Amino acid sequence: MNSSKLWYLLNSIGLNVTEVKRDVFKGNSCNVKQWHSFRVWVNKSGKVTVRTHGVQKSFHVMNARQLKDVCKGFQIL
Repeated sequence: MNSSKLWYLLNSIGLNVTEVKRDVFKGNSCNVKQWHSFRVWVNKSGKVTVRTHGVQKSFHVMNARQLKDVCKGFQIL
């Protein structure tokens, strides 16, 4: 997994994200600005790391369905 593929997957599941640092994407839950924000990036081992509500966890994500399940678990979708 690389950052360009992660950006493509985030947009394909319907999340609007912006790049705040190099290869770190930030967005709001369900694309509502008043709701909590999240950050997503690809770590050194190639896993997708999600940080929201002060909780950070990494997952092995290969396709949009797996990313969507991770986002539902973090209440991002």
